[in-house]
Amino acid sequence: MEFRDIQYVLKVAEERSISNAAQKLFITQPSLSQSIARIEESLDVRLFDRSKKPLLLTFAGRQFVKTAYQILNYEKQLHKQMKDIANLKNEHITVGVSQFRGKYFFPKVLPVFYEKYPGITVSIYEDHASGLENAILTGDIDFSVEVLPVKNNELSYTFINKEKHLIVVSPAHPLNNKLRAESSTASYPPIDLCELQNETFIYLLPDSQSRIQITNFFKQENFTPKTILEVKNMETAHALAVSGIGVAFVSEVIIPYCNPEFRGKYYILKDCVPNQLNFGLVYRKNAYLSKAVLAFFAVVKDIFG
Repeated sequence: MEFRDIQYVLKVAEERSISNAAQKLFITQPSLSQSIARIEESLDVRLFDRSKKPLLLTFAGRQFVKTAYQILNYEKQLHKQMKDIANLKNEHITVGVSQFRGKYFFPKVLPVFYEKYPGITVSIYEDHASGLENAILTGDIDFSVEVLPVKNNELSYTFINKEKHLIVVSPAHPLNNKLRAESSTASYPPIDLCELQNETFIYLLPDSQSRIQITNFFKQENFTPKTILEVKNMETAHALAVSGIGVAFVSEVIIPYCNPEFRGKYYILKDCVPNQLNFGLVYRKNAYLSKAVLAFFAVVKDIFG
């Protein structure tokens, strides 16, 4: 059976008349009658009750029509999808990301994206949070992958996923000697803020959402860190904490990529709300998002959704 046969049956069902359907299809009535008879013979069922005027669908005919509309709808969707892919043969997008996140994000996304859309090329623009947001506003990049929320009200975002925001300390740190109840939400035990009052805090730059989140929590708790060491990269913060320099706040995504010999001990800061980092795709508010950009968004959502 061909799509043409399906269209013939649907048109007769709509018109409830072979002669009227033949006129709409621009074919002769005998030709359409023969086609309907051939279709019924191939299916071994009667689709129409010819004893009624106008024609009525039989039970088999009603089931045929119901499924036929679904098939035609799928065909339309398929044509649209192929047309969109054909239009994405020579597209290019520029994606902003921090050095830390790029290491964990793009190896997961780009192989899938390039396989699905081989005609789209991707450039990677690395910077810190403020630099990425400025690059979006100036049009240097199409969008960025960032920890949410964004600070600039000219920007919007699409949420992608969330990660636990953890405290990391050296395996030899005295904090590890205390018996702790297991967290009810994860495999990381909770730690009280009061236990950290004499610690050196290894912070990221002031514009990072990790730093902002922790600073706000400390203000809420009237807690002032004794000593602060500031670094640009979360991996550097992690390495310093594991070496015993202090305590750092890191995303849980870093852990699977660490050499087992250089992993620390990881905790959730008790009563810190939120105790997670949300990340998403950030773009200029009300900006036109090209088909290539939307295709990238769809792939990211499939992977992290």
